[in-house]
Amino acid sequence: GEVEKGRPDAQPGAHVAGHNQRTLGVCMVGGLDADGNPAPDYTPEQWRSLRELLDDLQARYDVDEDGILGHRDFPGVGKACPSFDVRRWWTTGDVKA
Repeated sequence: GEVEKGRPDAQPGAHVAGHNQRTLGVCMVGGLDADGNPAPDYTPEQWRSLRELLDDLQARYDVDEDGILGHRDFPGVGKACPSFDVRRWWTTGDVKA
């Protein structure tokens, strides 16, 4: 559940092509089952830290709940990460797909 800072918030990231100038990327370690398939296998501490981090970023940057997305939720992204439906988790706490 430890949060480590990557790039400064004002520096564009390299997380979602075409969206890096106006978004912040958050990376979680994990997200795969024993066979290497997408699975939300994060620890309770990781879930708690993610919630706290997103609460903080949402308040600092005045982001509404529609602005919190997973990598897989952006148009044209053929990825499964972060292995759960971020919007559903954000609003209900449910991580099932």
